[in-house]
Amino acid sequence: MFLRLFIVFVSCFPLFANCQVKLASLFSDNMVFQRDQPVTIWGTAPEGSIITVQLDQEIKSSVTDSAQRWLVKLSPRAASVQPTAIYIADGVQQVSIHGILFGDVWLCIGQSNMEWPLIRDKYAKDELQVANIPLLRFYNPGFIGKNYFATAFSD
Repeated sequence: MFLRLFIVFVSCFPLFANCQVKLASLFSDNMVFQRDQPVTIWGTAPEGSIITVQLDQEIKSSVTDSAQRWLVKLSPRAASVQPTAIYIADGVQQVSIHGILFGDVWLCIGQSNMEWPLIRDKYAKDELQVANIPLLRFYNPGFIGKNYFATAFSD
């Protein structure tokens, strides 16, 4: 019995190995999208895959190109305080991101002091104990290009 199950699994593995729908690394649980702007989601999957994205009742699809990329634009959303989820599927596999809000997105970059960790601030410990800002979200990306000048980087 075990041998039969193993043979079925191994023979089906190539079918599942090619079904690798992935989101760009920018997307994660508890993220914020800019309010009142189209919601753009992208990622990769095998060439020719039909990718379906659902946000609330809106569903849109895309087909991956020869570089295995896909992109879907959903309708703009108003600011929200109630988290929602986005579901992305290729017909075999589904990935999702949860806890999504819509609001204002601020990019704070360009100054060396932006690297200073909050925890090293003199008053951070006291301030963090009394902070109550549940809708505030932070995203700390890697330093693409740090110490690599005059080099082009893709998304």
